[in-house]
Amino acid sequence: MICEFEFFRVLYRSVARSMERSGLTAHIVLLSMTGDGGDVSRRKIDGAMDKVEEQIRLSLRKGDVAARCSASQYVILLQQANYENSIMVCNRIKKAFCRRYPHSEAVLNWEVQPIRPDEDFFK
Repeated sequence: MICEFEFFRVLYRSVARSMERSGLTAHIVLLSMTGDGGDVSRRKIDGAMDKVEEQIRLSLRKGDVAARCSASQYVILLQQANYENSIMVCNRIKKAFCRRYPHSEAVLNWEVQPIRPDEDFFK
C-alpha cells in the first residue's frame, strides 16, 4: 500500500506498539534517490521517483506500507520481516529499477533499520 506520509507515521506507531505486545519483528527502509556521480536535475529525480514507486508497488507484499517522505526518498514499513528478508526486498526493488531503467542518471540507495517499540523513528 502506498499512502501519504502523515498516515504512514500513524501506521508506524501502531505497528511499533503492537510489536511491543506480540514480540514480532518489523523493519523500516529508507530508499533514497541520488545523482550518478554528479548533479541530476530535479525533473529527472522526480521522474525516477515515479518509476521507483511503480517498482515498490510491484515488489511489496500486501501488508507492507510505503510513503514518499521527501522529493527524493521513500520510506517503507516491512511488517513481520526479518533483517535478511528486508535486505532481499531492497535488493529486489533496486535490481528491478536498474533493469527496467538502465540509462537512468539517478541511483537508488537504501538503508534498513529494525523497528524498536521503545523508540519513535519520527521524532
